[in-house]
Amino acid sequence: MSKGNQPSIFILGLSFGVILYLLNIIFGFFVASSYLGVNQNSLLMLPPYISSLTLITTGFLFVLGYAVFSKSLPGRGWQKGLQFAFWIWLVGAVPAFLTVLVSINVPLETVLTWLSLRLVAYALLGILLGWIYR
Repeated sequence: MSKGNQPSIFILGLSFGVILYLLNIIFGFFVASSYLGVNQNSLLMLPPYISSLTLITTGFLFVLGYAVFSKSLPGRGWQKGLQFAFWIWLVGAVPAFLTVLVSINVPLETVLTWLSLRLVAYALLGILLGWIYR
């Protein structure tokens, strides 16, 4: 990561955060039916501004992490991005959602749906990032 590509990292991070937010809205339709057993007043329902800020921050960290670690990943282009996305999902999303599963009363189907949809979202973003960042 050099000083010359910091503006592009900022723009990519912001755009990836917006893409994550839009994917989160789309994926919400898939898990809406599994929320029937969850208390609607629980902390699972974040206000939209907190959710959007969290996802934009995730987008920035995703792009920044790829900028830092891209040279150490084998492969080229989209393959690097896909591999990076898988490792971020495995190290970040899986432990986080398993923690939610054991600490909050959430149905297992909901957590499995969250995990699989987050894997799809990260894979799409990783492929796109590897293709753009090459």
